[in-house]
Amino acid sequence: MEGQPATSVDSATPRLNPFALSHIRVEGLFAQYDYSLWLPPEDNPDLGRLFIIYGDNGSGKTTLLNMVFHLLSPEDNRGHRTYLAQKPFKHFSVTLFDGTEVAADRHTASVGALDITVRHAEKPPVSAHVPVEEDNSVRIPSGKLLNQYRAFIKELSSLDISIHLLPDNRRTWEETAEGDQGIVALASSPSERELAHRYLAFRRRDDTQEASLTNAIGRFTEWARQQALRGSNIGVASANTIYSDIITQIGSRPIQSTSEDLTPRIEGQIATLEEHSRRAELFSKFGILYPLPILETIQALRRSDPSSRPVLVNILQPYIHSVQARLDALQGIYDSLQAFVDNINRFYRSKTLSFDLQHGLVIKALDGTSLDPNSLSSGERQLLLLLCNAVSAQDKSTIFIIDEPELSLNVKWQRGLIQAILDCVKQGNVQLLLATHSLELLARHRRSVAKLSASDQPH
Repeated sequence: MEGQPATSVDSATPRLNPFALSHIRVEGLFAQYDYSLWLPPEDNPDLGRLFIIYGDNGSGKTTLLNMVFHLLSPEDNRGHRTYLAQKPFKHFSVTLFDGTEVAADRHTASVGALDITVRHAEKPPVSAHVPVEEDNSVRIPSGKLLNQYRAFIKELSSLDISIHLLPDNRRTWEETAEGDQGIVALASSPSERELAHRYLAFRRRDDTQEASLTNAIGRFTEWARQQALRGSNIGVASANTIYSDIITQIGSRPIQSTSEDLTPRIEGQIATLEEHSRRAELFSKFGILYPLPILETIQALRRSDPSSRPVLVNILQPYIHSVQARLDALQGIYDSLQAFVDNINRFYRSKTLSFDLQHGLVIKALDGTSLDPNSLSSGERQLLLLLCNAVSAQDKSTIFIIDEPELSLNVKWQRGLIQAILDCVKQGNVQLLLATHSLELLARHRRSVAKLSASDQPH
């Protein structure tokens, strides 16, 4: 059915991502909200893959998402600590499934200087004090404080978390951070820095969805090409290595006449080659591998003289192993691309999407006319942008944050959206962290919902 993938969350036992979030806690947010958000692990098939924050407008959902992103992002001079310094709270922390906690603290629920800490279960915490300027932008510490700050950044980086934020304007932080850094660096006083931050906040609100979609498609295409290149290099041996393997295979046993009928072994190798050929044909649809030219090889094997078959069996085996290694290395990228294309086309009507490495992403109307992605409806663009960003964000252990994923989507599409995103990232070790006030979005994933409720707030 349109917009409603038939499958539920992976029926197989999910891989537990040790870098996924298990607990988010904040005290004194805006000097009025206390929240303790966690998901009970029992009977939860989405454990480590999905964390949904649900709440009404004004409950702080967007701020919490941004705080998670900036707290866990180790890059320096990108505004991460400044964002936290300019938000009023007393305590904010996230706990990962491996027990690691990253926290930011103040003595009171206010803005300004912070104490930031990484705590592990089995070694001493690493802490630093973050001083600020008059406008509450972070001031680079000096002396002992600088050493502590560098130690904190190093410890945070060592967690090796890849964290991505897709805000409600769909303009990723990475797209603007480099330019932002230059603009803020030009400011020579607190008042100029404050003006620079105001300008950047305005610019982010003013970014168009057209630019965001174009960038998302570009990232997706580049990700696919890099993954294909990486996988193609596995199992591809140099001529010297191939000959070395052949010599090893032949030289490991004496060549002698044998009465053994090697036809079953030859037929087994042919069956393996045919299976490899079928897989390669599937992969060729996306341009990640060319079809295997094995027909002549199979014919030659079947016409071979029985006396030559002991040698042929040994010669063929290194080639079969090499092809299988290459196919196995490319299976993940194939599965991701297939899930992406299938899910997009499950939602779209009167048009189809295809993708290959040579031509990139192509959308066509039913009459074959090519369509510009930016000419799609707002909902179609939104879905394409979400899934492009999701697929290209799954390289490492990843937390992928999306604010209000339901934007511009009709009710039917909202019901199937989360499963579509999960399908597209299941090859990676990815947790989705979402904030929404759409009940339709939550319909199939109630056990993954942490609600911002009055019971979480101070009395």
